[in-house]
Amino acid sequence: MKSKYVSIGYSAGAIGMIEAIRQYDKKSKILALTRENFTVYGRPAIVDYAMGKIGDEGIAYRGLDYSELRGVDTLLGKEVIKIKPGDHTVEISGGKTVEYEKLLLNMGGRPISPPIPGKELSGVMYFFNLDDARGMRRMVLEKGAKRAVVIGGGLIGLKATEALSHLGVKVSIVELAPAILTRGLDPVGSEMMTKKLCDFGVDVYTANEVAEIAGDKKVRSVRLKNGEIIDTDLVFISIGVIPDAKLAEDCGVKTSNGIEVDRKMRTSQKDIYSAGDVAKGYNFVSKDNMVIAIWPVARKMGYFAGLSMMGIDCEYDGSIPMNSLYFDDLYTISFGETNPSDYSSYEVMEKFYDERTYRKIFIKDGLIAGAVFVGDISRSGVVKGLIYEKIPVASYKDKLLDKDFSFIHAPKKYRDLIYTFPFKDLEAK
Repeated sequence: MKSKYVSIGYSAGAIGMIEAIRQYDKKSKILALTRENFTVYGRPAIVDYAMGKIGDEGIAYRGLDYSELRGVDTLLGKEVIKIKPGDHTVEISGGKTVEYEKLLLNMGGRPISPPIPGKELSGVMYFFNLDDARGMRRMVLEKGAKRAVVIGGGLIGLKATEALSHLGVKVSIVELAPAILTRGLDPVGSEMMTKKLCDFGVDVYTANEVAEIAGDKKVRSVRLKNGEIIDTDLVFISIGVIPDAKLAEDCGVKTSNGIEVDRKMRTSQKDIYSAGDVAKGYNFVSKDNMVIAIWPVARKMGYFAGLSMMGIDCEYDGSIPMNSLYFDDLYTISFGETNPSDYSSYEVMEKFYDERTYRKIFIKDGLIAGAVFVGDISRSGVVKGLIYEKIPVASYKDKLLDKDFSFIHAPKKYRDLIYTFPFKDLEAK
């Protein structure tokens, strides 16, 4: 098999690549390889799939016929065995070889599997992809599971808890850190979300860990480090994700806790590019490269990779960490720096509006460096835009925490930037 453009992985990064290429090149062959048996889907929506709010049509990103509409060949359910940069070939399961001109490494991440005794028992699961969401529904709706322990109080753990709770399962979260969601929220936001979970009937154990998963062939209970026993039917391991970079390492691509790329998304190997949760993209607030494992960033990285693969000379302008999460009717969003190691170098502004509405903004060197919104998140997009455009805050700082803060309070320079230039010109830049 031969294709001009090949993507290993068919998710957000591949979508960005495909959209960039098809914007300029309607005919060249594009091939997407994935180990999954489903066409490209919105991974953040697996929680809605697990709850039964959407089905196969709803989770398919841009529809089940996306590949056909964009002229993309696919190989589903295929594992890539080896990349040979010198030959410009990729070996896949089943003995096939694919020849490429330009290759995108878009393998995403893989769940961390901690060395917990008993994790091989039936009923120990992950909540990471579409198959996991299907497995959750099967265990609850067909097998009758009533109790679950979620190991990990991060974003994935919260999403697993939301889906299980919606399905009527009694959930206990066990988190090693002193608080849940420490990477996505500040301590105040974490405490507010913890209260919401507890009010909903979720048991939250912090500063603790699962020492053992017990059962015969099937999960029956977990034992915590403090000795407490929790009876359960299911255990979901959700302690984090790491870049799935082994293929890259094995073929000589430079990695360091993720694939190293330049601002044109090029790796250290000729004609090989990378995007998504496996790649270390530019963070324009911290001014370094890091993995920012969220869907819109992966898609944006893929778009710039696609442009570079076609020889268009432009640089990825970067992104910032962002988390948008909710449980029941409590919504939160955070972006940029929200848990700095050294608070003394930041000016911190925060305000409670009522017991479930809160905002905090971090300012450094006269610019907004990060923000946390809990409850009412309606004005967060304005603040995020001010970060992206690096608009100094001096002239409107006293308005930032006003509940009705909006574009009208921002400098005219920023309003002109947003409303004056045609979208196509912004996209070209």
